[in-house]
Amino acid sequence: MSTTYDAIVVGGSLAGCAFAMTLARAGKRVALIERTRNAQPKVCGDFLSAEALVLLERLGLDPEHLDGHRIGTFRMAVADRAADAPLGFSGLGMSRLRLDEDLLGACVEAGVHVMRGQTVKAVEPANGMIRVRTGDRVLHGGCAALATGKHNLRCFPRHGDGPTAYKMTFKAGECARQMLDGVVQLALYDGGYAGACLIEGGGMTVCWLAEEALMRESAGCWRQQLAILSGRSTALADVLRGARPEFDKPATVSALPFGYMRRDEIAPQIYPLGDQLAVIPPLAGDGTSIALKSGIDAAEAMLRGQPADAFQEGFLHKLRAQFGWASAVQAVFGNAYGRKVAIGSVRMFPGIATWLSQRTRLAGV
Repeated sequence: MSTTYDAIVVGGSLAGCAFAMTLARAGKRVALIERTRNAQPKVCGDFLSAEALVLLERLGLDPEHLDGHRIGTFRMAVADRAADAPLGFSGLGMSRLRLDEDLLGACVEAGVHVMRGQTVKAVEPANGMIRVRTGDRVLHGGCAALATGKHNLRCFPRHGDGPTAYKMTFKAGECARQMLDGVVQLALYDGGYAGACLIEGGGMTVCWLAEEALMRESAGCWRQQLAILSGRSTALADVLRGARPEFDKPATVSALPFGYMRRDEIAPQIYPLGDQLAVIPPLAGDGTSIALKSGIDAAEAMLRGQPADAFQEGFLHKLRAQFGWASAVQAVFGNAYGRKVAIGSVRMFPGIATWLSQRTRLAGV
């Protein structure tokens, strides 16, 4: 088999799959390299916004046939207080474990050469092409996409000093099934938040952030972290009651660079996608939409001959307002007084949360 392609995608992430499928359906020869042999849990809130569902439909995945949990309500929880508000749209709780496999399968059906269990060692320009080296082969492409999600490729690092993110899937207990029916919940605390929603198959995703103080207090033990956080949040304690972990340990990513935007060009033929292009501040819950949209837009840019730097500049410009609102929300929720005012306001005027959720969504989908 030839090792020369029109495009090579490094990473089977949401963004990488969107890029690969869009090009393959346009008749391009595309290779996608994914380091894992089998599906693995990934740090993600597992919440799909209305925009994400529209983008998945553009890629051929019918939202009506996705086996997820419908969500229309946002719950903010602070200590022993909680407030519910309409999201203003219908979202979906669906595990990345399932969604990633659906997208990789769709890539294969579209004609993408998917290579799993391969670790990329280098991505570099070479004689007008892009050369990608794995442990046992060398591929050449007209362009490449950097789509490794929250995990860095050594040759293209992102520097960050953010918190450690955790994600565990549970078999939901009766309390969680009742409390989270149609609800995505955010329990806010000093240093971060813990998000929870129901997903397919009776599962529940819980993701949380741990800054240095919580890491020290828990000695890095994830079970101890959830015990500590449950002591700070009645709503979190309630949804965890009777829940059983489905894995031995959670998915974890450290030093997340929230608010990051890749300003520098990598190379004219290397398109950074998803979290390798921009990492939206936490609490916005729209990283999935950004990932899918960046993959589609980068592929369309490549098809019309637009170099990576021009795509990168244009896409980041579209994100500025959304990132600004997300950063403002993070600043308010990041201190005790802000959280107290916020939950009191949402309890009195739920429309405030609905309005803010619209401001932190990806525009132009």
